[in-house]
Amino acid sequence: MKEPVILCVDDEEYVLRSLQRELKQTFGAKYLIETAERGEEALAVLQELLREGCDIPVILSDQIMPDMKGDELFRRVHEIAPKTLKIMLTGQADMQAVTNAVNQANLYRYIAKPWEPTDLALTIKEAIRRYFQDKALEKQISLLKNMNASLELKVKERTKELEAQRQELQALNASKDQLLSIIADNLRTPFTVLMGISNMIVKNITMVSREQMKESAASLRDAAESVYMLLENLLAWAQLQQSILEYQPQPCSLSEIVERNIYFFAARAEQKQIVFKNQIPKDINITGDRIMLNIIVRNLISNALKFSKPGGVIGISTYAGESYLDFIVSDTGVGIPRWELSKLFRIDSKYAQPGTDGEEGTGLGLLLCKALAEKNRAKIRVESEINQGTVVTVRFLGQNVNF
Repeated sequence: MKEPVILCVDDEEYVLRSLQRELKQTFGAKYLIETAERGEEALAVLQELLREGCDIPVILSDQIMPDMKGDELFRRVHEIAPKTLKIMLTGQADMQAVTNAVNQANLYRYIAKPWEPTDLALTIKEAIRRYFQDKALEKQISLLKNMNASLELKVKERTKELEAQRQELQALNASKDQLLSIIADNLRTPFTVLMGISNMIVKNITMVSREQMKESAASLRDAAESVYMLLENLLAWAQLQQSILEYQPQPCSLSEIVERNIYFFAARAEQKQIVFKNQIPKDINITGDRIMLNIIVRNLISNALKFSKPGGVIGISTYAGESYLDFIVSDTGVGIPRWELSKLFRIDSKYAQPGTDGEEGTGLGLLLCKALAEKNRAKIRVESEINQGTVVTVRFLGQNVNF
């Protein structure tokens, strides 16, 4: 590490020699004593020392010099090295020069020539002590500022984490409340139907006509189908929330999944006089989770069937873009108001509308479809017009599709 430097400036060579001798006697080899006879020379020496990374705790200068007065030199030194303490050592300075040096360069001391060696040594020692004390204090302040900034950043990050956790807990709580509401509202009706019809059959088995038996069986089937769909959705949703529904991709025939679900809903479609128009090519394979894809297709067809009017048509098709494949389910049903579309994918804001045959909805199907689509790196969107119908599109990325 380089020794600190004391810089002495005076146009009298004998003064500089005297200062060098006295300062070396006082400080020994602990400090380098540099000298300059002119102001510009002193500034050049100062800049060179700073480039070398030297500490310059003190500069002593005469006031009356040929090229530059001492107060002007101190002003310029202060611009370059504001921490260096300035001592004016002169026998001809006026009060204005001293005032200028104090105001413009933060003059530390004024010592008149001829100086008293002991007084000069004590003054410089005190200046050096103050310089390094200020430097240490500045370092501590900088360290404290950095620590404070780091703590503030950590507090902000922790606050952000806590807020995220709060929102997550709030969302989970809303999800729990919504699920409880769904279970309470939607299990009661189908079980009431199941119990009512089964009791009626048991009590009046000999009096029930074949036609009544057929109608009762259809009602039982619809109730059982409703419970099955609800339980399947609830189970999938619960597994998603607990992160235990694993994504297991494999090549899946989209046509096969659609045909299986059309068969599942065939009886209800016949009852409502609704026609399926299946236009899915046989050769389209999607790399995705078969169970998740089946739940998506089943929910979309169920919704289309629920809100289609008797005699309506449910279209099931695909559209192949350059880097994606759209799976499209459309109906000619009652439609959804545009201002209600934003509620379809929110657990805390249910859009409730009975089906065209009085079927009740849970508000969970599309929410589940969105979550499962994202698991399969797909996106879902809904377009709808009142009394015109609804179109739901699931877009799969090209790398997941073989067609």
